[in-house]
Amino acid sequence: EGATLDDLREAVTTLEDGRRIARRVLGGGHPISAAFERYLRNARAALLKRIKCEQGMGAVRAALDAMET
Repeated sequence: EGATLDDLREAVTTLEDGRRIARRVLGGGHPISAAFERYLRNARAALLKRIKCEQGMGAVRAALDAMET
């Protein structure tokens, strides 16, 4: 919950690299490769949720600003 948007982007990038390496070294069917897939899915979902939240907050800020003027 306390991760910044940049933290989440970095996590996704790191997990993408790890997944690629795990597939190449261990094969796609290895449990570690499968774990990287799950972690990457979760990180991407968290990143998307954070982006949507920040976009929504931008709309809220704009509406509040419009109400003040």
